Amino acid sequence: MARSPDAERIYEAADQFRQRCLIEQRSLLWPEESAWTLANLDALWDAFIGCPDEGKRSFMEKLHNQLADQPVDVHRIAADAMALYSLFPSNMGALVKRNNVREVISWKLVGESETPDLARIEEAFQQRIGTSGIWYLTGGPWQVAFYLDVSRRVLTAGIDPYDVEAITQIADEVRVQGNNTSAARHILLHLLFPDRFERIASEEHKRRIAATFIQEAGSVATDGTIDDQLLAIRHSLTERLGRPDLDFYQADLRALWDPEPEVLIPPPTYDPPGVTVPVGGGAPFTALVDATHLHADELREIEELLNEKRQIVFEGPPGSGKTYVAELFARWFVGLPLGGPADDRLEIVQFHQSYGYEDFVQGIRPETDRDGHLRYRVRDGIFMRLCGLAAQQLDRRFVLIIDEINRGNVARIFGELLLLLEYRDKRARLPYASPDAGDDACLAIPDNLYLIGTMNSTDRSLSQIDYALRRRFYFRRFLPVEDGRAPVLDGWPRSRKVGDADRARVVALFVELNRRVQEQLSPDFQIGHSYFMVPDIATDAGIDRVWRRAIRPLLEEYFHSYR
Repeated sequence: MARSPDAERIYEAADQFRQRCLIEQRSLLWPEESAWTLANLDALWDAFIGCPDEGKRSFMEKLHNQLADQPVDVHRIAADAMALYSLFPSNMGALVKRNNVREVISWKLVGESETPDLARIEEAFQQRIGTSGIWYLTGGPWQVAFYLDVSRRVLTAGIDPYDVEAITQIADEVRVQGNNTSAARHILLHLLFPDRFERIASEEHKRRIAATFIQEAGSVATDGTIDDQLLAIRHSLTERLGRPDLDFYQADLRALWDPEPEVLIPPPTYDPPGVTVPVGGGAPFTALVDATHLHADELREIEELLNEKRQIVFEGPPGSGKTYVAELFARWFVGLPLGGPADDRLEIVQFHQSYGYEDFVQGIRPETDRDGHLRYRVRDGIFMRLCGLAAQQLDRRFVLIIDEINRGNVARIFGELLLLLEYRDKRARLPYASPDAGDDACLAIPDNLYLIGTMNSTDRSLSQIDYALRRRFYFRRFLPVEDGRAPVLDGWPRSRKVGDADRARVVALFVELNRRVQEQLSPDFQIGHSYFMVPDIATDAGIDRVWRRAIRPLLEEYFHSYR
């Protein structure tokens, strides 16, 4: 049977939803309250769907505002619906599920949060059935609306919630009218009828499995629905293989319908020099201040900008610390130590002129199968993979650093992401997706995924940042010298115990050098402080070497190219 053996609490909660809400019209979390009346459902529907909030706030913030004037029983239904929405996806953390339900309760039911039924639901959140796909998580409003619409239709028509054919027909009707709610359809039918429908939320996965094992389906192969085919295939394989616990995601079976994806080489990690790595967990903010030599207020401003827009570009001349600060800040922001290897919460990619949409988002790549035949398969790029990881762990932050963002054709690389960067609650269909892919054919950017770009302000030979992309990012300028001060270079020798006189001499030379460069060219051509961050910079020999081997060649190039 398709029922997952380790999810009894989840199935118990789903059955209570059917009995209490759809039959007895009582609340799932407060069964003594007759909340699930058609009138209350209609009131919630009108407030939630009938008055859409098109702003840029989160789903929970919008829902709070939409329900502000609604009575307590409408809030009960909203909390029940949030619990139902959260039951299935194992790629949503138990803490996120708990917090979402309790947040809805806090709006108008704050004194009723500690109930035995809520405790049982939270126990169910600890169990796992399967993953839901990205859009189920990032498109939460539409999935919750799907469950509410199915419930309204069941109550309106007086349908028996145990009638599998009738419930399936309603779910299919609502899915056709919905905003990519295929996953919600598959999830609801499995929760209510776990011995009849697979624990598979992906339409594409169902189609692949059916196509791979279609010879096992018998007569259902030609005249049955895809769910009928999967049920027949399950019965046949269970009997033939002698595996009553058969699951299509078991490694040997999955290898047949979903061949092993290509092995991707992770990007090299970058270890900032001279940074102390704290043991166990992320770095404190004071460590970030010390490592970057930036003022705490500057770093807090970057944090505020990134939290508000979720995308920011650091622009400035070479050597001004853009990439260095980007990685250190990103590590602190996601909760990593400032040094050592990063984990999957932080990725770094560098754009270049041959980099394309297929590398960044998704593309078709040739592969050779085990028989030596050439095949073409759709493969996700780094951004698509990071979206997937972020959607699976909504209680954690993820950052993608795009180094040299203006070295690539940003309009071509980002494609439909230009819209999604600004409207995180929308989704876009992927051009390489199968027509039958359902929810898997669409991409939405999770709210917990942040982008930090870096841009060389002297690279006039490269195309400037696309205006459509520019307005979707905040920009933070990095200038080595401002108002006659060089705070970063001044702080670096201090941290290395360089004497005050030597430090003042180096900083004075640096400030004067950049004053003259700025007069002849522009602030964008200042010499970066990283050129001066060498161990013996306070000596004549050190300054002479930096001048002859680094700064003078750079100035010659500047004046040759830009004068």
